[in-house]
Amino acid sequence: MGNLADLWSHNKYFRPIVIIFSLLLLFGTTFIPLHSITENGAFILSSAFPILAAWLLGLRLGLVFWLLHALVLMNLARAVGSGLDEFISSGIPQYTISLLITSGMGRIRDLTKSLKHELKERKRAESELRQIKDTLEKQVEKRTEELMQSNEKLTQEMLENEKAGKEKLNLQLSLK
Repeated sequence: MGNLADLWSHNKYFRPIVIIFSLLLLFGTTFIPLHSITENGAFILSSAFPILAAWLLGLRLGLVFWLLHALVLMNLARAVGSGLDEFISSGIPQYTISLLITSGMGRIRDLTKSLKHELKERKRAESELRQIKDTLEKQVEKRTEELMQSNEKLTQEMLENEKAGKEKLNLQLSLK
């Protein structure tokens, strides 16, 4: 492989993996200090990470991150002394809302990406059609010019034939 920049721009799996693990690392390192300051507010603030992941990665990978985040969060909750009963009473409703927002954000990101792609494709097709139209217009102008020249030539030949016919008729009349 090439350097890191090549991996980042050309490998479709490298970027999402780096984003997922970077966000998990950031979440894991900030949760305990944040919990010591805000207590249960840290659980609510941690919901921003799956939403951010969905915004950056789309619906599918956002949901993968949401699941990984849930597993890390449960372990971090145990580390700060939160019990299962506390998680069930406040964590499940909050995490369900987080799932819905994450899903919505991921879907919006996917639709936006799809619309951008379709718009780019439409602009490319319009440009191609414009070029084809210009080419056809030039061909029509060229053929029209050729037809006008041919028509003028035929008209000239008809006049010459008519003149030759009159001369022939006059010659025949004068020979009689």
